Amino acid sequence: MTQIALFRFDNKLRRRPGNDAAQVHLTPEYVLGPVRAVLGGRIELDSCTTADNPVGADTFYALPR
Repeated sequence: MTQIALFRFDNKLRRRPGNDAAQVHLTPEYVLGPVRAVLGGRIELDSCTTADNPVGADTFYALPR
């Protein structure tokens, strides 16, 4: 059973070229909305985002452009 699911976790099969716009995968709003509700309306830390900080976290880390 384990061998059947391994392809889902093989990054070589899912990797896109580094300049591909689809390489960025941000957390969708339907996930962020409930998280904000639980956290009192704000997210303090986003440890992996883009430079424009779409989550609106107080502190965030992003790769340089």
